Amino acid sequence: MGEYANSIRSRAVAALVSMAREAPPRDCDPILLLISRLLEEGTDDCPAEPGEFVTVDDWMLWNRLVATRPRLVRAAITATLEWERPILPRETMKMQVWGARLVLSTLDRLALR
Repeated sequence: MGEYANSIRSRAVAALVSMAREAPPRDCDPILLLISRLLEEGTDDCPAEPGEFVTVDDWMLWNRLVATRPRLVRAAITATLEWERPILPRETMKMQVWGARLVLSTLDRLALR
């Protein structure tokens, strides 16, 4: 696993603790939990790029992959983070955009969009 992805995972744990007032379970990827928490409500309201959104179909595909192939998704997230190096913002709305971009970039990396 890459150093940058690990640093983002640590920041995701801190964000989840701040939002939920408890640490995520050790066996769960904090980035997956953070994305779920940020985007599970109204995916069409979360812009990733101007004019580009996480559609309901993208979100359903994402959730199916997380449920059936979590290692593949985790590896794709790690590769995406190491390649793109997006900074995890502190503000919730900006975190939602960050999460939406990561979902879309990961689906693109897996050639599923």
